[in-house]
Amino acid sequence: PNTVTAFIGPSGCGKSTFLRLFNRMNDYVEGFKMEGKIKISGNNIYKKNINVEELRKEIGMVFQKPNPFPKSIYDNISYGPKIHGKGETKSELDVIVENSLKKAALWEEVKDRLDEPGTSLSGGQQQRAAIARALAISPEILLFDEPTSSLDPELVDEVLSVIRNLAEQGKTMLVVTHEMEFARTVSNNVIFLHDGLVEEEGHPDTVFTNPQSERCRNFLFNRRE
Repeated sequence: PNTVTAFIGPSGCGKSTFLRLFNRMNDYVEGFKMEGKIKISGNNIYKKNINVEELRKEIGMVFQKPNPFPKSIYDNISYGPKIHGKGETKSELDVIVENSLKKAALWEEVKDRLDEPGTSLSGGQQQRAAIARALAISPEILLFDEPTSSLDPELVDEVLSVIRNLAEQGKTMLVVTHEMEFARTVSNNVIFLHDGLVEEEGHPDTVFTNPQSERCRNFLFNRRE
């Protein structure tokens, strides 16, 4: 079954930091220390002999801002498979690029301009291209760090609908989001964070209708949408 976990909570509560534990991106933060365990497929990803590069092949990440590489649309999508040895030939890469762009609902819009720079895409297209770029390495898990927060309101739905479709296809995803309706309807597990601590966790039907924590209740019911 698909597992979509949504992290919600006020700004600065630690959602993004928590998310980055899963692909060890916090390793780059000076003074970072990790206590406890995170297990993926039964393996603690913080044990000493773990191969972090191998781990990251299995975990795709989509950031708040799309940040396309200064390369063509094609090269943006094929970059990951190339460095991870997942597309040996041009024809294999062609298939990966096409399939990834189709999953990100972008193929029809860009199939005739793959040699144009990734920066030539609109904001919503760039974010869908970033999703395609993450999908191109066939990750087991996808991490999304507020994937719509830097988009204009009219572009938000086109990105959320792609993530919805991925959820329906059974992708395992962890999503930091401030889109409450999306968290309520797409996730099957919601974690509310406050000051770096898990304050509440449960099925969205429960968390969104009858939160047990007063802070969670205040966050959900006193916020202006």
